[in-house]
Amino acid sequence: MSLLERKTACLCFSFIHLCSKDSFSFCAKWRLRFYYIMLIMHL
Repeated sequence: MSLLERKTACLCFSFIHLCSKDSFSFCAKWRLRFYYIMLIMHL
């Protein structure tokens, strides 16, 4: 796992954590966006 991947995963998890206190739809959008970015990085 590269440093960039680790940072991205960290951001992703922090957004998921913030989401539990905020609206789910807001979180889902960002989570999907980060998963999409991570998927692109693996291709």
